[in-house]
Amino acid sequence: MTNVRPAIISICSGPSLLALSCTPSQPVTRASSEPSPKFELSCPAGFSGPGARPVSPTTVANWYVKDGRLVYILFLRGMPDWYNKRTKWDIRKDSTGVVQDFDVGGFRYSLTLKESSRTLSVLGSHADLRQANVILMDRAADTGVIRRSEFLDFCWSSPPDVVAEVLGRSRETKNFVTGAPGA
Repeated sequence: MTNVRPAIISICSGPSLLALSCTPSQPVTRASSEPSPKFELSCPAGFSGPGARPVSPTTVANWYVKDGRLVYILFLRGMPDWYNKRTKWDIRKDSTGVVQDFDVGGFRYSLTLKESSRTLSVLGSHADLRQANVILMDRAADTGVIRRSEFLDFCWSSPPDVVAEVLGRSRETKNFVTGAPGA
């Protein structure tokens, strides 16, 4: 027997040059024996790439956008001014996916995006990007602890200020970046 599941189709419009917004339209019913896959509309933007920047004295943001969509943004929080040191970074592709390597005053860490499994690995923690693309993590020495995560859908028509866009839509993220580690 097959399951009948309603699927929500989103209609996207873009009055702003910076971002397109998507709102649900009428549900469409489809028959399936498999769980409903996450439905994604195509995003007409052609820009992709990583980025990183300090957000507060305790927190730095690292992100990756592909074809105008947020793949992930990681807010990595540590002790005050931990990121206020000479920083070097590089991006590379290898057999596992896209890797961003960072050296912050001798502290080294990498973010590994495995595109095939849609996972992000950093400091010994792993996030399933099918479930959440906004990751809030505390740094504890050479490891990281994911405190919270959520999924936010964006379809940008031009390169955005990714941090500002996420902070504008997520009160929980805004509170995290201004809080103390472990809070």
